[in-house]
Amino acid sequence: MLRAWVDDDTKVIDRSPRWQVEGRVLDRLLEVNFTGSTSVPLYRRSCFEELGNYSMDLRASGSQGCEDWDLALRVAERYEIAVVPAVLVGYRCRGDGMSSNCETMWRSHRQVVAGLAGRQQSLSPAVLRRSNDQFAMYLAGVSLRSGNFLEACRWGLRARSMKLSLAVLPHVARMYLHR
Repeated sequence: MLRAWVDDDTKVIDRSPRWQVEGRVLDRLLEVNFTGSTSVPLYRRSCFEELGNYSMDLRASGSQGCEDWDLALRVAERYEIAVVPAVLVGYRCRGDGMSSNCETMWRSHRQVVAGLAGRQQSLSPAVLRRSNDQFAMYLAGVSLRSGNFLEACRWGLRARSMKLSLAVLPHVARMYLHR
């Protein structure tokens, strides 16, 4: 499931990696939301019948933003997942969009992770830490695309993994130079 981020003129500004993920993928999905947005995953009707729909709890608590990821995690807790290695959706990045509110998205991420950790107590602390690091780097990218370099640095520093920071540095530099 690939996603291309597009600007207001529908110009592609970034693409997700070519995910090669299949099977029982809960830990991997917790680390990186490879499903992207609600426009990408395809679920069987029986999943919704068993698990329910998108949770309204995040919005009710002022932490909206990760409802799609929450549902994908709940599906991955019970089912095998397969990824189609093709661009399936263009995701328009807007400065006033819900996903550009980094603080709210961070709260949403934390609430989803806490809920999952409560249900799956065998999750490794290392996986939980990598999830936080990866999401902080995602928010750094959101901030960078919005032109807020200082906020991007602040989010990047929340990622405690130097290995992750160094791994994304060439990508960030390329994205910054394209601006």
